[in-house]
Amino acid sequence: MSGILLAIGIIVPLIVPLYAHADPHLGGMPFFYWYQMLWVPIDAALIGICYLLMTREDRRRREVLKTGTGAQPGTGDGGGAK
Repeated sequence: MSGILLAIGIIVPLIVPLYAHADPHLGGMPFFYWYQMLWVPIDAALIGICYLLMTREDRRRREVLKTGTGAQPGTGDGGGAK
C-alpha cells in the first residue's frame, strides 16, 4: 500500500499534459505553477501516511517475534543448533 501511495506522489506530477496550461488562475498565479505547488502538501501527507503504515507494520512484526509464535533457533522445535 505504501508503494502505491508513493508512486502516486511521484508519477502524477510527472504527467505534464495534466497541467501544461495557464488557466485557471489562482491569486494571479497560472495553473501550471499552483498545481505543482499543490502537490507539495499532498506529497507530504502521502509520505506521512506511508510512514505511519510502515511503522505500524514494523511494530506488529516485532510483537510477533517477541511472543515467539515463529520457530526460534535452538529451542528444540527442529531449528538451529542444539
